[in-house]
Parts: sequence; C-alpha cells; structure tokens
Amino acid sequence: ETLSAPPWGEQPSRHRLKLPASMQKSKASTAVATGRLHLLSSFFAFLAVLSTGGSTAALLVKFLPRATAPPPPLPPPLMITGGCASWSSALDNVEYVAVGFTFSGAPYFRDASSSHYIYWDPSCSGTDSTARWIVDSDVPSTTASSDLDGDGACTYYARFKSNDSSSPPLGTATWRFGCDGYWTDNNLTLAFLSPSAPPAPPAPPAPPAPPAPPAP
Repeated sequence: ETLSAPPWGEQPSRHRLKLPASMQKSKASTAVATGRLHLLSSFFAFLAVLSTGGSTAALLVKFLPRATAPPPPLPPPLMITGGCASWSSALDNVEYVAVGFTFSGAPYFRDASSSHYIYWDPSCSGTDSTARWIVDSDVPSTTASSDLDGDGACTYYARFKSNDSSSPPLGTATWRFGCDGYWTDNNLTLAFLSPSAPPAPPAPPAPPAPPAPPAP
C-alpha cells in the first residue's frame, strides 16, 4: 500500500472527380443487387431452420434482435463521518452521490467537489488478490476489470477489505487510513440518506362566494 501529437492521415482532396453517368448507374445497380442478395440469404436461412422443425419461438430468437436489460437504479446519496484530521475534507461529514457503475457492476460515488471518489476494486494493483472499497482522488475506470485507477499500485487515502461489491460497509466499521504519513485504523460511519419528500401539493382554490340575495 502506498500513501497516496495528432495522428497523420490523408488530407481531403480539393477537387472531386465526377463519375460518368454510366458508372454512376452501374454503382447503383450493384448496390441494389447486393441488397437483394442479403435478403435472399436471410430467407434461405429462415427456410433451413423451418425445415428442421424449428418452432416459431426459435425462429424469433434467431432472427429478431435481442433486447438489452435496463441498467439498475443508482443507490441513494451516502453520508460519511469519522476518519482522521488529515482527510477530514474527504471523510468527515461529507456527502457522496452515486454516479455510475464500474466494470464489475459495483456502484461508485463522488463528493460534491468531484475531488474524492469511493469505489470497489477487486485488485487495486492488478496483481493483488484482495478486493476492497477505496477512497481516493482518482476517478475509477468503468472499463478496467482491476486496478481501476491505473497506477499499478495500491495507492489511496483509505480502504476497507471486502468481497461485497454491492455497497461500501454501512454503519460504523474500521477502515485503514494514511494519517499524517502513517497507516492507522480508524472508524468510519457510512449511511445512505433518505430521499427528500416530494413537495406538498398546492392548496385547492377557495369555493366561490354565494350570490347575494335579490333586493326586496
């Protein structure tokens, strides 16, 4: 653990050569023929599945695009209290909000200033086999499967070893901190904040006043 030129390419030509009308017609005919060939290929593939006794459901699975599942909802904001004086700006009475999910499917959080992040890393160096929740200043990668800050080392403010990637430890738990240049154990308390209640609906309008009685 550690305390924490543009590529060359072809330039577009200034002048474009205009193809003769006969060549343009030939290109259009080729495109039409290619489209018909793809259509015939799909039709014969459909017949092949049908001839082998394939059911309608099997045909639909084979030829229709598959629907992708919607992403899970983000967890509510997280309030952190405790730690040591060295990292009070990141850990003591600081609210973190969930902003997305990493490659493993674990949520990751950031504070309001986007200076500090909390995330789960299955291997903080890429070779270490101990999974942990981490507090750090680096934005975690959402495509890397391990070493989410890409530094090849386990460098961070604080960590909590855990195989549970669904959430950092809630309640009071003992985290490992780098405080004043030394690794120490300190308690952190984490709690999800309740969503704020929706505003009350406006009061209904007052009923109209009754009409005045007719004059005698």
